Amino acid sequence: MAGLALVLGAGVVAQTAPEADPDYQATCEVRGVNGMVTLVYCPEELSAESFRQEGIIACDGRLPCGAWFWTDPDLVPAEAPDSHDKLEPASIAGSHGVWMNEANQFFEIDAEKQ
Repeated sequence: MAGLALVLGAGVVAQTAPEADPDYQATCEVRGVNGMVTLVYCPEELSAESFRQEGIIACDGRLPCGAWFWTDPDLVPAEAPDSHDKLEPASIAGSHGVWMNEANQFFEIDAEKQ
């Protein structure tokens, strides 16, 4: 968790938001957006590249933006907090990972290491 906190808190030089592959067909559903946090439900586990594409689509050009992913609809928080550090630890542990739009990178969450 400390490593993720370092990444989430690190300053990032302003840049252009990444663009999704125009041929990619989104399969996930945005469940909430608040500030830099986007909550996303995916009906199944995806490949890292698919989570990347879904994150880019969910962030919709916003920088900074972190798109958090869950594959169990019951674990998606009811509301999106306005910052990553306000997500409940249980919500983070239950997530599959987070796409950081400004870093152009997907971070998988390993609940067993937390």
